Formats: sequence, C-alpha cells, structure tokens
Amino acid sequence: MQVITRVNYGQGVNISGLAGAVSLAGSGRGVWAVEGGNWQIAAGLINSSDVELYLHEEIDSISYLGEYYELNSTKGNAYSCEVAVVATPLDESSIQFSPPVSVPVRQLQHTHATFVRGLVNPVSIIAITNFTLLYGFRLTSIFLLYGLFSCQPFFPSI
Repeated sequence: MQVITRVNYGQGVNISGLAGAVSLAGSGRGVWAVEGGNWQIAAGLINSSDVELYLHEEIDSISYLGEYYELNSTKGNAYSCEVAVVATPLDESSIQFSPPVSVPVRQLQHTHATFVRGLVNPVSIIAITNFTLLYGFRLTSIFLLYGLFSCQPFFPSI
C-alpha cells in the first residue's frame, strides 16, 4: 500500500483511511469504467433523485433558518432547501455559515509533477528535495520521458 500512497499522494501510510481507500481504488484488477465516461454515474444519481443542481454559481453563505437552509450566491441569488450538500474543502473555502461551523486545521502535502523529455540531472534532484519519485519511459531509442513527483517544484537545472 505504501507504494500506491507514495505515487498518488507523495506520502507514506500515515494518511486517513479515506485517502488510503481512494488511493487503492485504481490499483486492483477490478478497475472499471462506464462506457461513454464515468461522469454518467453522478449524472444518473442526480437525474434519478428529486433534487435541483445549480452549476457555475459560487455560494457565498449558508444559513440554517430553523426548518430550512438558505444559500446565497455571489450572483445575488437566494435558494431555500431542506438539505444542502457542500462538496468543497471547507478550510479552503470562503463560505460563511450561520450558525458557524467548526473546521479543523489540516496539514496538506502538495505534490509537484514535473515531466522532462530528455536526460535528467540526478544531482539537481537530490539537491532540491528530500523526497522524489522518479519514473522513466523510453519514447524512442534516443529520447526519454521522466516523471518526477516531489514536495517542491523543480527548476530548469534538472
């Protein structure tokens, strides 16, 4: 499992169970896809339920008003609903909640992906970061393609 979490998240196995499960999702033989695109799963769920979906509109505030929620958008629209699903990282959001919602602080690992066509200078890789995952692929007999996944961005010196 550690290899999979290194590739997907640039981390070891000290991650949440959800992140571990998600990273395993594409690792087995039972990987599947819906013909025409996996987006059809979400579209099917929305179409078969009794909901309204509003796209391309940012929510500015969500207020609980006793028996319903009021959502106010940055476009000036207001929506009333019994249930509101917020599918965004709340610690990176500017949505105002009333009453206030407690959002725990979390430390994120940012992983930078750098792709190099040609030869890579390994001295630059070691000097720049404490962790790097390096993949090499031969495109032709002359050119190589390398994928470098690191905690810091690389510079042209690689």
